[in-house]
Amino acid sequence: MQYTILIAEDDGDIVELLRLYLENSGYRVISADNGEKALELMKREHVDLALLDVMMPQMDGYELTRQIRETITKEMDYQFRVQEEENRKREQERQRREEEHFRKLDETLRQYAEKRGKGAAKSSLRETKRQQKEAVKVQKAEQRASRKAAREAEAKSRKEAARSRREGERLKR
Repeated sequence: MQYTILIAEDDGDIVELLRLYLENSGYRVISADNGEKALELMKREHVDLALLDVMMPQMDGYELTRQIRETITKEMDYQFRVQEEENRKREQERQRREEEHFRKLDETLRQYAEKRGKGAAKSSLRETKRQQKEAVKVQKAEQRASRKAAREAEAKSRKEAARSRREGERLKR
């Protein structure tokens, strides 16, 4: 996946230097020479990282940051919350189906026990419960692994951004 970086900078030489470095590092780069254009770009396109100059014409970096927080990140937060709600509903539905499945299985085993004798059904029921517990353990392990992978990806992204920022600062000097 190629990340998109917005450079909001009124000095064309700095923009070209950063663009050259970032594109050679595999990033997609878009740029704006003032804060208003940068805000419009961020509204139109998905931006993973924004490098903002503090002093720009028409809208400085501080005002641009405030505008981004008021408009764009609220939309992003909303989209994130909608996705969380959908995931929660899917998980609840999966659990409901699983419980229904085991309820029907228990009912079938109970009927079997009534027809054939209780010994065989009890051992089958114990095995089913053991399998249920094992399935829950596997599910929890998968959830932990998923959360760990998400944390690692986020940490990697932060490190990449910090490295790019440091390199940009080094290049400015």
